Order: sequence, then structure tokens, then C-alpha cells
Amino acid sequence: MTATDGTPRPGPPQALERLIGFVNTNEPQLSQDLLRDPTETRRWLLAEGFEVGKLNRDDWAAIIGFREGVRAAAAANNGSGVDADAVAGLRQAIDRLGFTVRADADAHLEVASTTPSGRALAPLVGGLMAAQADGSWTRVKACARDSCRWLFYDTTRNRSRTWCTNTTCGSREKAKRAYRRQLAKRQA
Repeated sequence: MTATDGTPRPGPPQALERLIGFVNTNEPQLSQDLLRDPTETRRWLLAEGFEVGKLNRDDWAAIIGFREGVRAAAAANNGSGVDADAVAGLRQAIDRLGFTVRADADAHLEVASTTPSGRALAPLVGGLMAAQADGSWTRVKACARDSCRWLFYDTTRNRSRTWCTNTTCGSREKAKRAYRRQLAKRQA
């Protein structure tokens, strides 16, 4: 990635890139969800290199709760405010996933779990914790367009990016605002 002045802009750390990809398995705008059920979820996790055992409906529900809770947290990074229900759902999912955090001899944090779904998502939770610690988490945002909510990593210097892309969601939102202004002028 490069800025408009040609200087390179770093993208997200690999662990965050993986987390963003996981959350974007659900594309609300297109009603496409790659994690529709426990079987599809297990298949996707395995294809992406996650270690996962057999998943039951409760495991799957916890995975989906975690995914959508992370999406809500990223929306808060984009000025949407904190959704109390989503935070409660995220807490509940984390409890069901059974995560434990340990420090190794070098003081690196290691996330573990006793549940199949928790073991699969442990690298994502570890990446999220590291991103919160180094400050890169605040650059992970959910698109401000209500029908989209696609996660992206804001590489702008002032962290002002609002939409997943300016050419689609940004353009549509700007056109909608312009239309409303024109309509208000006509009615005045």
C-alpha cells in the first residue's frame, strides 16, 4: 500500500489480516455467509489453516457470536458507538469458547482453550489482544454504510477512513447525501 505522495503505508499485521478475513466471512450486504452451519464453518476453518476438531451447534453459535461481536467492536472504532447487546454477546461467546491466557518464559501471551471452537479461534484472539496492546486495533473498522459493515484496516495517516471503499460504499453514501440535500432544497 502506498499513500498518494508515494510513501509506503503499512497494512495490518498478519494476525489482524486473518481476523479481518474471518469476520468478513459474513457479507451482510450480499447475504453471503461462509459459516452457515457447523459443517461449513469447520470446512472454512480447516481450509484457512486453523486447527479444529468436530464442531457442534453450540460451538458454531459461539464462533458466530465471537465474529459478530468483533464486527460490532470494529464499528465502534468507526464512531458508531458501542452496541451494548453486541458486547454482551461477545462476552458470552468468549465465555463459551473457554479461553485462557498464559504468559510464557519470555512474557509473550499465549491464548489457549479446552473447547474445539476455542482452540480454532485462539490465534485470532491472540492477534486481537496483540493489536489492542500495540494500538493497531483502532485502525480496524467496520464500513459506516449500514448495509455493508465490511471490516477493513484504515491506513490513512489521520485514521479518517469511513467506508470499505470510496468507489462503492463511499460513492453510494455521498450520492445519497447529495440527493437528500437537493430534495431538501426543492421542498424549501
